[in-house]
Amino acid sequence: NPNSRRWPALILLAVTVSVPFVFLHGRLSITLTPSVGYRLFFISWGTEAGNLGQGDYVLFPVKGFSAPFIKKITCADGSVLAMQDDGYFCNGEYLGRAIKKKAQPFVWNDAIPKDKLFVMGSHADSYDSRYFGFIDRKEVTARAVPIF
Repeated sequence: NPNSRRWPALILLAVTVSVPFVFLHGRLSITLTPSVGYRLFFISWGTEAGNLGQGDYVLFPVKGFSAPFIKKITCADGSVLAMQDDGYFCNGEYLGRAIKKKAQPFVWNDAIPKDKLFVMGSHADSYDSRYFGFIDRKEVTARAVPIF
């Protein structure tokens, strides 16, 4: 019977398609804004906040927004953050500018306090620490690993 030979192939196909979905469900995030330069992220939930550092992408809630943000840590606690002529510098390295007409810029010229992070998107119009200031390490809910 030809139909009886199809069942093993259909079951194999169903397992092949569903296993990755079950594993990746809740672990992939698509961002619709150009804010961070990537569109697809692998989300690593339960990340130890102490293991995060400059260059890592993180997922965190922002007051007043229903969806969490994904941003890159551009300056971490212990580093010196300085603002000069609307430009931000971490340990002397240029990070980007604040756009005054967008919102009141966050001003800081000192070492970043313990357990605080300065996060930014790669797009000039990104709403990030240039406007809302530091985030606490404990606010980070996951590490976001860029895929595409």
